[in-house]
Amino acid sequence: TSFPFDAATIHAGQRVEVDSLGAIPVGGGTITTDKVRLEQQAFTGTVASFVAGTGGKATFDLTLPSDSYLTFLTGQTVIHIFQQAGTNNKFGAIGNGSVLRVRGLMFWTGTTFNMIARRITP
Repeated sequence: TSFPFDAATIHAGQRVEVDSLGAIPVGGGTITTDKVRLEQQAFTGTVASFVAGTGGKATFDLTLPSDSYLTFLTGQTVIHIFQQAGTNNKFGAIGNGSVLRVRGLMFWTGTTFNMIARRITP
């Protein structure tokens, strides 16, 4: 599984924070970045292709609603979710067809989005 985040894999739809030591440019100007940090973000959708692992781990696809901003920006309608043993699962038992909200770090692999889930809620 791939979780890249660098200049070649940053993608529209990812939530990032940009730090710059320079002044804020006038409209249409260029920002010289010092640091770019990937931030957690949340999506609500419907679970498909759920596969339970061991020790609280699981993977599933989160199918986004048609009005999701990610779909508008990128055309992507699915995020592949990786639930870890340390994921805060407030939803409970997850299965195909469950509608839930997932928060975590989202990575672009070049063809799809992968998210490491930090929290899962109803």
